[in-house]
Amino acid sequence: MKTQVNPFIVGIVLAVILLAVGFFFWKGGQGVNGGSGKLQSNLGSAEKDPVKFQQGIAESLKRDKEQHGQ
Repeated sequence: MKTQVNPFIVGIVLAVILLAVGFFFWKGGQGVNGGSGKLQSNLGSAEKDPVKFQQGIAESLKRDKEQHGQ
């Protein structure tokens, strides 16, 4: 038994497939969106108490100068 496929249906299926392939190429060509999402900070203690953090840095620099004889 031979069956015949309606050419109109074949055209619609091909058009949908071509549109899907074109869409994926278009989305892939835009690259990675690096601007999305929440920014993460690694400052931790500097954000909690900036004065104490600044004092800690000053003490660390002082110790470093003492160790290296400057």
